[in-house]
Amino acid sequence: MSRYTSCGKPGCRCQADPPQRHGPYYQWSRAVAGKTISRRLNETEAELYRSWIANRRRIEQLIAQMERTSADAGELLLHQGAPTNPPRTASR
Repeated sequence: MSRYTSCGKPGCRCQADPPQRHGPYYQWSRAVAGKTISRRLNETEAELYRSWIANRRRIEQLIAQMERTSADAGELLLHQGAPTNPPRTASR
């Protein structure tokens, strides 16, 4: 999410040995309709995006875990000879 860049100006610190690149610059990229869209962020925005990205990754992990658990439970039920007619709930 953070980048350091070189400007290409002769004699600039980013051209030295070792180079001291410019930055950090914060950037968020995503795909929209098959095209990459990028947005520059300030440091405060970058911190917010980091927490949002971490939350999304955690949600995706939880969903994947739920899908595995559901698939495992389905296999267990099928192998135990689950009844052909599922139990009905009482109607009111």
